[in-house]
Amino acid sequence: MVETPFGPSPLTDSTLARLACDHLLKEGRPARTLLRASDLPLSVMERPEVVGAVQQASFLERAARELDDDLLGFHLASGIDGRVFGPFFHLLASCADLGEALSKQARYLTTVNRALRCHVSEGASPFTLSLGLEGVDRALAGQEMAFWITFVVQMARTLTTLNLVPTGVSFAQGAPVGGFAMDDYFRCEPVFGAAVDGVAFERQVLALPLMRSDPYLNAFLTAFHEERLARDVSAAPVLAARVSDVLTSLLAQGQARLMTVAGEFGMSARTLGRRLAEEGVTFRAILDRLRADLATRYVRDTSMPLSQIAWRLGYKDPSAFIVAFKRWTGKTPSALRREYRP
Repeated sequence: MVETPFGPSPLTDSTLARLACDHLLKEGRPARTLLRASDLPLSVMERPEVVGAVQQASFLERAARELDDDLLGFHLASGIDGRVFGPFFHLLASCADLGEALSKQARYLTTVNRALRCHVSEGASPFTLSLGLEGVDRALAGQEMAFWITFVVQMARTLTTLNLVPTGVSFAQGAPVGGFAMDDYFRCEPVFGAAVDGVAFERQVLALPLMRSDPYLNAFLTAFHEERLARDVSAAPVLAARVSDVLTSLLAQGQARLMTVAGEFGMSARTLGRRLAEEGVTFRAILDRLRADLATRYVRDTSMPLSQIAWRLGYKDPSAFIVAFKRWTGKTPSALRREYRP
């Protein structure tokens, strides 16, 4: 399988997309149009389900542009009721102290979004959580990472009922428009353009007790999340990875069609579509993600003419490729190439 900046089909719970949809609708903006453009099902507006992590991150970036809000991820998290994440929130709330809640948050965030990775500093001072979206290009991850960093701080304050002040907050993204709102919220000046997205607390606050501590509920929910963690790992989209492999060889031949790929596996197109749906992905999403990855690599790392790149990706019309590329990255191929070749 092609290892991509968009990842080997990472999956996520769609709660964050649903929160963004609610915000768009309150502002009278076209949430449905943006969902379709991001290859997300309209059903995420009504209920949580498993979707592509790349698609959700892309949707958040589109929503931010539509709303002209560089701080969308931050705004969604700074006033959030953590109960929207169901058992995950109650796991955190039932911990004995803040240190346990932060550590369990780091371990089990992947049950909310399989692309999320969280590293906790061991023995260092201050206590630091570093987050990242594995398999999602940084250009698409800014809003979602702003959400999760803010969510960590918001949950620390909610669970302790104290207005805790982190010792440091860092974002890999560049400084957003209106970033002073973050200064007021965090009560410290965030660092932008950092190597990693992270948040740090003084170690003495880790001993702060949580108001909703419940050892019996916590033991039950810890076991629940351990089982879920094991199940999600074992349920990695194996067929989706094989489909991506087959598509790689079919693209330049102009044969990247569902029926053709299904024939490679000895299935009907309907059966392949159903099997992929069981893995939480669609044929169209796999094809689009593969094209996005290869296109970004070709444009960034080679001097290949755009017409040839379009042909290699199965586009007969280079203009169709340029439109698709702008949908994937928010930039034209020429603009991205200029960034990497000053």
